[in-house]
Amino acid sequence: MKKVILHSGILLVLVVLLNQLGIHSGKVYKDGASIVCEQKRIAIRENKWEIPDGKKTVLYFGASDVLSALVPEVFDSTLNNKTYSLNLALPALPIGPYYHALLDYLENNDPPDYIIMTYHVANEPVLLFDSYANQGIDFPGEVVSYFLYHNGSKNQTINYLLPCHVYRKPMFKFLYNSVAYPSDIEEKRKQNNAIIRKMIEDRGYYFIKEQSRFPEGKLPADYKEKSDCPEYEMKIYEPDGDVFVEKFFNLTKKHNVKVLLISHPARKGKYKQFDELPKVLKELSAKYDHIYFSRNWELPFYENRYFSDPLHLNEKGAMRFTKDIAFQFEKIFNANEPLLTNNKNTGASDSLTNN
Repeated sequence: MKKVILHSGILLVLVVLLNQLGIHSGKVYKDGASIVCEQKRIAIRENKWEIPDGKKTVLYFGASDVLSALVPEVFDSTLNNKTYSLNLALPALPIGPYYHALLDYLENNDPPDYIIMTYHVANEPVLLFDSYANQGIDFPGEVVSYFLYHNGSKNQTINYLLPCHVYRKPMFKFLYNSVAYPSDIEEKRKQNNAIIRKMIEDRGYYFIKEQSRFPEGKLPADYKEKSDCPEYEMKIYEPDGDVFVEKFFNLTKKHNVKVLLISHPARKGKYKQFDELPKVLKELSAKYDHIYFSRNWELPFYENRYFSDPLHLNEKGAMRFTKDIAFQFEKIFNANEPLLTNNKNTGASDSLTNN
């Protein structure tokens, strides 16, 4: 019995040491999006951004499609600086982490006036919830809520408890470079700190530079993907038990926050345009009267030169998209008037609809 206890104790110590090494290595050799995700969650909790008085507050939520596409400074200047916006988008994550990030925001601030967001739910296969959800996660509340409510596997919880499992490659790289190239570790730390400073300065916006496929930072004019399907509409995923959809929209309704749902830009030829508002969003708008849609949720199609990779806008594309969303926001909410009203009372364009 004593041997079992001794061996169990040794195993526990080894796991703790490996986890600490994994966390330490990950802080050095994470990708830029992971660093931004973690540091943005921390910045929200530590109230890094001071919300000015006398302006309408706008928060952006979404995955990397919003992280790299909406620039707060450009949005606010387009609206004559009568708004103050923050890009709180979290790469590769669905609506659950947006809900917890909004809770963190409300701990230190008055409710925002508006939220602009894309719609992502837990069962979307392109998302990376199991790993990215742990970046900057709050313990214990958020960890427990995902364990109880997240639809699907419990890999995210396992990854939280065993970060050495997630950061295997960074661990080996860190150990090797600690001996062979310690200067590489120091240089990577400087790069990470620069990313964090820039993200904070840009109020959460982050251009995903490391995913850019071509030297000029834009796709060639004739670039296509095998997965392009111009004859088919983009799939909108059903909530399918993602309780955070209801939690998020109930929370925003409780605090009288108007939510503008937007569709992210797509390359021309990627999809077919929607014939009408997708069924999932119709059902959502029937349930909540504080949700609005930009362009009746039509996809904005941009030329390849506005993309840094097949999915994400480059800086020029982000400028264009931000201005486009700001103009739509203004028409829907009459944002340049002293008192904002919705387009039910202002006669805004029929292409800019709410429910």
